[in-house]
Amino acid sequence: MVAHLCDRVAIMQNGGSVEVAARAQLLKGTVAHPYTRTLIEGSKGYVGRVRLKSVVP
Repeated sequence: MVAHLCDRVAIMQNGGSVEVAARAQLLKGTVAHPYTRTLIEGSKGYVGRVRLKSVVP
């Protein structure tokens, strides 16, 4: 989703921002914070779509 919707992304951990990065940085994996790297590694190999159960007005 990030690749299609965002130009810049703020990574948050425990309610605080730990890193702000351009989309290209995230997709290339050239990020600085260990938590950001963990999130990226955890999302690799995910293929599919998420179906919303309801629409929020």
